[in-house]
Parts: sequence; C-alpha cells; structure tokens
Amino acid sequence: MIDTGTGDKVGPTLIIKPITECSAGELIRLTSGAWAIVAHDSKARRIFVISGDDAPVTFVLPEDSRESCLSYGTGFRVVSVHASFVGIHTYGREGFDPIGKLIVSRPFVSGERTRRYFAAPADQPLFLDLDSFQIVSEPRGYRASFQDWEVSISGPGPHEMVTLVTSPVRGSRPRALSA
Repeated sequence: MIDTGTGDKVGPTLIIKPITECSAGELIRLTSGAWAIVAHDSKARRIFVISGDDAPVTFVLPEDSRESCLSYGTGFRVVSVHASFVGIHTYGREGFDPIGKLIVSRPFVSGERTRRYFAAPADQPLFLDLDSFQIVSEPRGYRASFQDWEVSISGPGPHEMVTLVTSPVRGSRPRALSA
C-alpha cells in the first residue's frame, strides 16, 4: 500500500505466489476468496481456513499443489471482541465447543504465557496456536472463548490496524470485509 500524502510504502507487501512456497504463520487469501493461515504440524504443512464457505476447516497442503495465493505475510494480529465472551472452560471438562471461536488460554502454572488459538473440526478438533503457528491437540489451562474476533494488519498510519477478516454473524460463516 502507498500513503497518498507522502508516497511512502505502508502496510504489508502483498505477494502472489504458489501456496507451496508459503511458510507457517502467513496470512493468505486463497483463489476461492477464503482467508487462511498457514500452520505447521508434526507431519506436514497445513492450511487452516478461517473464513469462506467451508470455514473453519483445515487440510494438509499437497506438496505437488499448483494453486496460488495472495500472501499478506506474517505481520497480522488476531483479537477478540470482548462483548462476545462465551464462557470459561477448564481442560478436560465436557461442554467445550471451540469450533469457529477464538480461544484464549491461561495455563494452570503461574508465570507461563497466555496463548490464543483457533479450532477447526477434524476427527478431534485441531487447534492452531496463533503465536507459534503449530497445531496442538488441545490448549491446556483455563480457556475463555469468544464468538467474535478480528484479524488485522498494519495500516497506513503509525500504530493503525486495518481489519481484514471478522468472525461470523451468529448462525453464518466468518466474513471478509470489503475495501
């Protein structure tokens, strides 16, 4: 993006590239129009789709894929909309439905970092750690879930963030904001 007042480059550099060249932690736009985050699990590179018709969903990226994407890079943040707080759940307890929500997990051990996760259905839900971009089986500790969330990138002004993707309106799918 270019600041029209100064002509300076601002915000992330957008790159069109083969999806197989994406690294863990990149925010990408698929050719279907869906937004996704590239993750790394112990077996392969995985695409974690956060918006679009089938979202949330996750799939292993075939090494021979010829699909391209638009990469927004790794400089994005995911935040909760606090008014959408759903509840607090403890690891191992029943009644925890994480799919499509932003999970904020505070470990039982004092001094450890609070982490954020997205979850997608699989045989068992898979969780994407939004700090390390690793796939984990389930966050441990006290977990607060939020129905509404936003994905933002750096904007044209200093310390300005531009929201690209927001969570779904209740009963629908996550949506991308139009420019």
